Amino acid sequence: IPPQELADYLTAKPEVLAAATPNPPTPEFLADRYRESTSAARVLWGGPYDRKLRRWLHRITVPTLLLWGDADRLVPAGQCDAWAELLPEVEQRILPGVGHLLFDESPEAVAAVAEFAAASTAHA
Repeated sequence: IPPQELADYLTAKPEVLAAATPNPPTPEFLADRYRESTSAARVLWGGPYDRKLRRWLHRITVPTLLLWGDADRLVPAGQCDAWAELLPEVEQRILPGVGHLLFDESPEAVAAVAEFAAASTAHA
């Protein structure tokens, strides 16, 4: 992803990143982004996901919430359906107009996790 396009991949609402990005960027901000990029490169070097994940998801026996933004360009919302097919007890929520940074873009995402956790502990 070209650096000038990264913001569009992360969020459907440019103002979310604009509010979190100093203009001009401070040395501390740039150092933090460099550390994040280095960590991500180490984790993702072999591939963006565990290629064996498909064979293990059916073993998750607890209720699972898959929460996705329909405007996610890094991991498209269609991936949510692919994972849901493999999980025995799953609830899916696709948030309209939300990109990859769900919790930064949408108070609804935060509320969805809180509701799911409350419902899960109520049934435990």
